[in-house]
Amino acid sequence: ATATPILTEKFAGIGTQEINQAGRDAIRAVYENTKNYLENGKAAIETEPEVPWKEDIKETPRKNQITPEQAALKQMLFENGFDIIQGDDGTYDVLDRDGVVADYVPTIEEALQLAQDLLAKTQKSETPPPPAPPAAPISNNLNINGVTINTGEITVNQQQLDALQNVANFVDSIIKGNVSDVDISYTLAGYAGTGKTTITKFVLQYLSKKRKNYVICSPTHRAKEVLSDATGEKARTLAQVLGLAAGVDLEDFNLQDKIFVAKNKDKVPSAGILVIDEASMINDALYKEVIQLASKKGTKVLFIGDDGQLKPVKQIQKSQAFRRTTNISKLTQVMRTADGNPMPAEVLQPIRDNPLSRVDMFDHATKLSDKGEGIEFTNSQDNWTKEMLAEFTMEKFDKNPNHARALAYTNARVRDLNQMIRTNMFGFGAEPFYNGELLMMYENLFYNMGTQDYDFSNGADVKVVGVEYQDQHVIKSPSGASFTVRGYRIRLVDAKTGKPKENDLFIADMNLVDKDYLHELARLKTAAISAPSNNRAEAWKNYYQFSSNYNLTDDVYEINGFILPADEALKVLKDKNPNATKKNLGPYKAKDKSVDYAYAHTIHKSQGGTYAYAFVDENNIDIA
Repeated sequence: ATATPILTEKFAGIGTQEINQAGRDAIRAVYENTKNYLENGKAAIETEPEVPWKEDIKETPRKNQITPEQAALKQMLFENGFDIIQGDDGTYDVLDRDGVVADYVPTIEEALQLAQDLLAKTQKSETPPPPAPPAAPISNNLNINGVTINTGEITVNQQQLDALQNVANFVDSIIKGNVSDVDISYTLAGYAGTGKTTITKFVLQYLSKKRKNYVICSPTHRAKEVLSDATGEKARTLAQVLGLAAGVDLEDFNLQDKIFVAKNKDKVPSAGILVIDEASMINDALYKEVIQLASKKGTKVLFIGDDGQLKPVKQIQKSQAFRRTTNISKLTQVMRTADGNPMPAEVLQPIRDNPLSRVDMFDHATKLSDKGEGIEFTNSQDNWTKEMLAEFTMEKFDKNPNHARALAYTNARVRDLNQMIRTNMFGFGAEPFYNGELLMMYENLFYNMGTQDYDFSNGADVKVVGVEYQDQHVIKSPSGASFTVRGYRIRLVDAKTGKPKENDLFIADMNLVDKDYLHELARLKTAAISAPSNNRAEAWKNYYQFSSNYNLTDDVYEINGFILPADEALKVLKDKNPNATKKNLGPYKAKDKSVDYAYAHTIHKSQGGTYAYAFVDENNIDIA
């Protein structure tokens, strides 16, 4: 190496010059021997390290010069026990007193940030955090613009009071002239535990006492149910409010490549207030659609959500509702929960404070309240699996359908977890469906003109109460053709209320998915896309009705005449092109899944849900 290794009593380090791979191996050997020396004494070092100290270690050209500011930061980190070295491939290793903590970091900026995060975490663990400032003593009866808001026994802090006042001022404002999307909308942002739901209830109380015409909604059925329970008011899905057709997936809404029809009359209140909860799910295309419709009807929009949540599906930036500097109030002060749950302050807050960190800024330690609520960590996959499976029993789900969920990042891991849970519940070789088990909907199906709602809503949980296998089930197409298929007729009830569903679901035997049916479905979709405007709504209605009569528990693709699930389809593509990814499967998709088991699902699907136990596969989530 071009710099002499530095050995001190407590630390082994390297200067700023670049070294090749052999040099990196040498430095690692120095660290290991230094550590052995400190732990076990000189006797632990019996021979010289077997590395080419002189022959192969040579100066190599520096690939990336660092700025004086970066050099100064690097020196500060070095003095605090962290070093950064660059290898032949141009990537960086980050080291602490115990050795390499991260290798192959792409850029010096990321390496410096990583080291700073680690240093901050070390300092934080050594210094107890200061106590949270006490909540401002606010009267139980708040006067907001002449309206009395009864807060009950809830103590409102100053930050919450300011947010409530700002929202009220927006609601009461008169907006004239050429207006932008920000002018006619306001965002109430808040992390978990900051009182966002509480302030939302006070906002609705204010709207009601001001006799404002308002509608509350959320992007998913699951979030809609939580919103209804939290506020005590009827909430709708955003799809219902916008009047979109059954086949529109709001999680992947794209006006450019997704044909849709406004099948139903929208429910956006004219000259009123549209309140949209869980706004972090709204992608840019959907945001634009909301603003355009609100503008036409003279309606103001109040976005509510947590900008620390996952970004919208397939979107790099967070929701546009949070990408603003005006007309926004942010709740950041985490309040201690009444039950003493340590999750908001001790686990979630460090994540919120360091959203770009490549390392976890919270201690991986079990933290539980006196009631046993909080978070539990385990480094053992076996222990995690054992504890998870113990909570997934028919008896526990009969008492509470929201008793537990297993959460992961990838669909493949979700599929594996559902299979693992069902095998534990019903045994090896179990049938695909049993009475009493839970399913989750992935599409809106069977629109009811009377209730102006779907019998099955995307994201809703349903419970199986009847199963019948049919090997001669006939499905008729609007074209007049008939298709005889095999599968299961499933009778279902709402998992929460027990109310029977008006329609049974016919779910395909996934080992015998009918290719002729899929071809007819493709023809109907093509006909709907190309239909003249005066016939387009009817054409899409025919497509959705035919699609809802044959439901799948997995996405399927047709390649070379074979109907395949995603993993098998990708293998076929990789045989032709080793660089193929799931993004290349799009043109081959024959049909989306519309239903699946409810025990495990992705983090995106879990947003807005509330469960007694949530088992998070952090190893799978870390790949995000």
